[in-house]
Amino acid sequence: MNNKKIYAAFTAALMTVSIGLAGFTACGPDHECVYTYKTKVPATCMSAGVEEGVCGICNESYNREIPVDENAHGYGEWNIVKPTESAEGTATAVCKYNQTHIHTVSLPKLTEEGTGYTSSEITLSPTALKAGERTFVLEDAIGDIMFKIPVPAHGVQTVADAVEVGVAGAEQVRYSYGKSSSNRLNSAISEFYYEFGENYTHLIDSADKYESWYSYDEKGQLFGIRREGISYNFENGKPGQVVTTGGKPKQDPLPNAGYMKGERVVLYYSSSVSLSYYGAEECLDELYKWMLASTNGDAYEEIVKDGNETVYKFGFGSYNSPYFCELKVEFTLTETNALKHLLVESYDYDNTWSKKFEQDPETKYYHVIDGAEVSGIELIEFTNTTEAELSPEEAAEKPVNPYPATALQLKSLDVIESSTGNVVDDNSVITVNADVMKDFRFANIENIGPDINDIEYDPITVYLRTETRDIELDYYIGANKVLGYCNTSTTMQIRSRLAGDLTFVLKSKSGSFEKEFKLHVNPIAPSKITPSYHKYGNTGYTWQQTSSDSITATVYVNQPVPFKADVSNDELSYVSTGFEAQITSSNSANAKLTWASEAHDVMEFRASAVGSYTIRLMSSLNRARTCTITVKVVAPPPMGSLFGNTTYTGNLRYPSRGPVTVTCNAVAETITIERNGGVALGGETEILHIDSYNPSTGELVTSHYAGAELGFKVIVNEAYDLVLSHPTGFGANQEEIILIKK
Repeated sequence: MNNKKIYAAFTAALMTVSIGLAGFTACGPDHECVYTYKTKVPATCMSAGVEEGVCGICNESYNREIPVDENAHGYGEWNIVKPTESAEGTATAVCKYNQTHIHTVSLPKLTEEGTGYTSSEITLSPTALKAGERTFVLEDAIGDIMFKIPVPAHGVQTVADAVEVGVAGAEQVRYSYGKSSSNRLNSAISEFYYEFGENYTHLIDSADKYESWYSYDEKGQLFGIRREGISYNFENGKPGQVVTTGGKPKQDPLPNAGYMKGERVVLYYSSSVSLSYYGAEECLDELYKWMLASTNGDAYEEIVKDGNETVYKFGFGSYNSPYFCELKVEFTLTETNALKHLLVESYDYDNTWSKKFEQDPETKYYHVIDGAEVSGIELIEFTNTTEAELSPEEAAEKPVNPYPATALQLKSLDVIESSTGNVVDDNSVITVNADVMKDFRFANIENIGPDINDIEYDPITVYLRTETRDIELDYYIGANKVLGYCNTSTTMQIRSRLAGDLTFVLKSKSGSFEKEFKLHVNPIAPSKITPSYHKYGNTGYTWQQTSSDSITATVYVNQPVPFKADVSNDELSYVSTGFEAQITSSNSANAKLTWASEAHDVMEFRASAVGSYTIRLMSSLNRARTCTITVKVVAPPPMGSLFGNTTYTGNLRYPSRGPVTVTCNAVAETITIERNGGVALGGETEILHIDSYNPSTGELVTSHYAGAELGFKVIVNEAYDLVLSHPTGFGANQEEIILIKK
């Protein structure tokens, strides 16, 4: 009894749910429609929607209205007025259906803790120079409100900040002067000077007797002019007049982009290690990284105020067996945040004789107690000056780059054919034999700058111009089979194993100069030619070749025989492949020769009657070089031979991957195709009738005869193979099966 009550209650509940999901209405004499509804157009705050009901019994449908929903707004992006520490902000969103419907949220005042917000996090940390960002998020029913507030740069507060600012201020440096000395192994003193100007860097190094000016051209390429054979006169610790003792300025063959950052500085470390840096800024940055990586526990930092300036110090010990190195670094920042002074001291000790070190509590450096010091002090000292610190008189004395970027660019030159002395212009076509070196020289060289006319400043490269690109050439014949290079500043050589009309172009390094000229390269006649022809096989045809000067081919009447001549000398492309051919047999009237390609490198033979034909091939450049092809032409197979009682069984790949059986009957003139599509499709049969067959041309005409039309076709190809084809089901693609192979 209890079970029945439960069942009745469940049934009643189920009916209640069903009534809630569907509506009942009269549908017809045999049933009452039960509709299920789906929203077609949702209701908004301004307009009613539409829902469609579909009867699950008879599929009848009708639409009914959904009432206006006053809460169905379509709010757009937030328009935010950011709050401050003293005032609240607002975030408003406007409904796209009615612009009078506006959703407004009050944004709490800003606090460090982010009170009143869902989250408040620094998403971009500030540095000494760059501001950061704090992101505030406030959740809301229509979407999160998010905005960012700048976090100001905190300025220089630590030694790390001072390093960051000093390194970033490199662009402010007008010039930097310093000197380094070392008595580690040999006494060495280097005084150096570098200066940043507009689009150039000027470098002087007394130790290397080196001076250079580095410039960028308008395309951003780096050029360096090196002055050689010079001496220096340093006055009062700074470079004075540079005296040229001989030679004109020359271009640095491999200018280093690092020099644009400042003069090279070498820091000797642990006897055998020598590290190079570009400028005081990079040296300081690298030394501070060393300190951070120090594992000795003795690193320290110190900030000392000195009037209007601040001196920053740090030091550390570094162990590199068998040596122990102590480094002290001091530097000063100017009011414009540029390095004014950098001092580096290093003390190296040999750790071979001692394992005991003691830390000095005042300097916080390790010192050797029982050990031998093997090197003295090495000093690297910089004093930088910024534009802001220069007086008007000093600023007026700022040197002018004597070698601006434009002076380094090639403007023009003449190419002279060495053997004739003729100028090579745009209309010149110079003839040369393949694989022969052709010499040229340059004259009337002119640079864009007014005082320098030397090709070494903007060296040129030789290119082979093709339809798709310019190929840079080298001083040896490689894969391009063409040599082209400037072996000195005034001469050029070309050597080609490519025959024909070739176009070369000269380009300067800066890209400011380009000159095109042409060579006609005569090919080399072959010492031997051998024949080859298309041999027909089961998969079409391949080239049949031989090493002898004759070859024999057997083909059917009217079957084309494409052939060519293969040249000797390893078939290099500068050997002429051109050839002529003629039929020498008595029945030549029944055959003809035609060129099978526009390039005239493949010829085609075709005979209309059976017989033996001899084709003689001759080199176009040396008619004494010959070879022969003997073609035996036989009658094509008749219908009885091609179709007589032949059966093929194999598998199709598409569309059902089933087996297929093909039976040819020459007497009945029928081709029966049986295909088994498997359990799902069963077996199907199509019979084709052979309407006509022309053995001389291989033309076969068939038509559907009986059974299902499966789309099969049968043809005879050029090799007189019987080929079955059918559609794969993938577009116009066809699958082919060779039934009878001849």
